[in-house]
Amino acid sequence: MVNEDKVCCMCNEHKKFLSRVNTGNNYYCISCIAKINKSGMKYWKPCTDVEFFESMLSHMKKGKNRKSTNMFSSLKEQFEKFENDERDDSKSTD
Repeated sequence: MVNEDKVCCMCNEHKKFLSRVNTGNNYYCISCIAKINKSGMKYWKPCTDVEFFESMLSHMKKGKNRKSTNMFSSLKEQFEKFENDERDDSKSTD
């Protein structure tokens, strides 16, 4: 999941790929998830499938505006964001 405005709750760094684990609301980067899993501690809250899917559904509804979009308009938005980010990156390196 690509989240431009999110940071990992463990290392407080902005990473390209972050995810929520089980029904939690915190975002974790891949390296922090791996460190937690390798440590062997029982850090993650256990949840049932029903809890997991209800949490995902409510989280997706929060961020979604009521305007119905199709796949192509969503892809167009993502490409526009990517192009803007590329332009900003090239300007900052100049």
